[in-house]
Amino acid sequence: MKGCAHKSRSAILFTSPGAPGEGWVGVRETGDRLSRDRTWRIPPPLSSPGVPGEEERGRAANNIGAAATKVGWILSSVLLLPWIVSAPAMAGTVRTFSGETFSGTVTISPDNQLVINQPDIGFKRVDPTNVLEATFSQEPQPPPLRQGVVLTDGAAIAATIVRADQSTLVYERDNVQSSVPIARVARIILDPAAAGLLADIPQGQSGVLLASGDFVQGDLTSLSGQDAQITSVLFGINTYAVGKQAVAVILAPVEEAPCNWVVNLADGSVIMASSLRFDEGELIATDLTQGTFMASAFGLYSYRVGPARVTPLAGLPAAAPPGAWQRLASVALRGGYSGPAIEMPAGASVVYDLGKRYSVFTCQIAVPPELTPSASVDFVVLGDGAELARAPSRTSVDDPIQIAVPLAGVKDLVLEVRSSVPADLGAYGLWAQAELVRAGRR
Repeated sequence: MKGCAHKSRSAILFTSPGAPGEGWVGVRETGDRLSRDRTWRIPPPLSSPGVPGEEERGRAANNIGAAATKVGWILSSVLLLPWIVSAPAMAGTVRTFSGETFSGTVTISPDNQLVINQPDIGFKRVDPTNVLEATFSQEPQPPPLRQGVVLTDGAAIAATIVRADQSTLVYERDNVQSSVPIARVARIILDPAAAGLLADIPQGQSGVLLASGDFVQGDLTSLSGQDAQITSVLFGINTYAVGKQAVAVILAPVEEAPCNWVVNLADGSVIMASSLRFDEGELIATDLTQGTFMASAFGLYSYRVGPARVTPLAGLPAAAPPGAWQRLASVALRGGYSGPAIEMPAGASVVYDLGKRYSVFTCQIAVPPELTPSASVDFVVLGDGAELARAPSRTSVDDPIQIAVPLAGVKDLVLEVRSSVPADLGAYGLWAQAELVRAGRR
């Protein structure tokens, strides 16, 4: 589904290197749900040494081209100045299967490469299929869905809700109406106010979420652009004004589907993609059930490998001396992570048999924040007896570090925590959000 209706527009000028000796320059235009890049190739210098007259003609052509380029930039700057001033920053981060991390302004080039403009370093080009996760925004969390539908498989579609009954929901996106069986709908978001209230709704119950924060349990009877009708055993049939009263309708729980890629769009949509590809500077993702979505870098928040390709390390059997390490159901780290982790004292190690099935090991490493910062801890990753990675030393006052370690051909993965301070003096390490990623097709 490709956007075509928009009310506001903005644009930004950008440049990026191309093949050796050349580059490209362009203008990114964006509206409410549409963005596109208009780009022009800057060819390499014209010269043919050894051919009489060619070098002079080449130099003259280069001078003309340089003058034309300057004129083009001046005209673009004058004509697009109101757009450029209002264009938002596009700072982001790219993490690769090779274990590298790049931060800066992230765009998609016309030859379908990710281009990261790193401050004080320069441009870096990355194959977009060699990416664990690419974020195109400096915001720490994906944007919330302001209005639309959330499906039971985790997909979310920013759209205008047209109507719904006990069998079908109809929505409109980019002037095109589509329908989805109501049995596949988890949530109907009717108003942006719902984003701040959804965390407090009762688990496992259906009903309507009100603007006041109250939740009325019941079953959806019908929904239009103006009213939501809910049937409740306790209150009978009641009608709520969309937006003024009803901000969301809750129908079923969300269980993330085993897709190959998860794509977050800037409008709050989430695509559970079976495949993705890049064409003429756009990402094209095929949702498991809802068809094809297209977006340029300006319309993206992020894309990452999906759960079908990720195995939590905690799900694999491990060999280690009893009591040397433990799995924690939940830890809270700086930066907002809250979830499972492996806690390990200094001097301990744990071994996993991977059977050469995985491409990358990723995790966040940290020292438990409740400990005193007296102990400096090293985190070491080994594969088949060889050291694969050693993270910088950490203490309890340091922020977590995200690592990605290539595992191609590795059978036995070993995690070690080392320190000159004994464990009884606070030398512990955490391997949080530890996951194994399989290589996969686009």
